[in-house]
Amino acid sequence: MAKENSMEPFVVDFSGKVLDCHQADSLDEELIEEIRDRAKKGCELFVFIDTGYSANLDKPFLASDHLNLTGNNPLVGPNNEIGARFPVINDAYAFADGLLAAGAGKLTNCDSLAKLDTRVGAGLKPGVVPSDEEIALINSLGADFYCYNLVPATLVAAHAGKKVCALIMPPKMRPIQRFDSI
Repeated sequence: MAKENSMEPFVVDFSGKVLDCHQADSLDEELIEEIRDRAKKGCELFVFIDTGYSANLDKPFLASDHLNLTGNNPLVGPNNEIGARFPVINDAYAFADGLLAAGAGKLTNCDSLAKLDTRVGAGLKPGVVPSDEEIALINSLGADFYCYNLVPATLVAAHAGKKVCALIMPPKMRPIQRFDSI
C-alpha cells in the first residue's frame, strides 16, 4: 500500500479547549491504534493538545521535551512491524523550524504556532495531583509544567517515527472553536 504523503496532521485534544478536532479524555487502546494506523497511512505530524499545570501558565505554548513520570509506557510489549519498542525519541517534538517544515502546507497556523514559547513538561499518571513539594521536585528535574496525556501519546507517535506538535493549554483558558485560530 502506498503511503499518502499529503495526509493531514491528526489533531487530538485532551484538554477539551479546542472544539474542532478529535476529542479524547485519555490515551486508550483505541486511540493508540488510531495513531498507529494513521502513521502507517502516511501521517507525518501529530498535534496533541493537553492541559499544562503550573503556577505561571496564562497562555498556550509548545512542549519541547518531556520527562515520563507516569510509571507507565504504552510501548511495553514485543516489537512489531512499526519497529523496536524503545526507540530514541530525543527529536520527537516539532517546534519552530521543525514545525514549519513538518506542517508546511498542512497546518494553516504553522507560523503562529512556531512563534509560541517552548517548555519542558512532566507526564504524570492521570489522577495524580502533586503536592507543592512534588511540584518543586518536578521543577528541579527540569520540567516547567505537568500534564497527563501528552507523554504517552508522544511515545506512541515517536515509536512510529513521526513528529509531534505538542500544544499546551493553560487550565483556566476558555475553550476556542477552531485549532487554526491559535
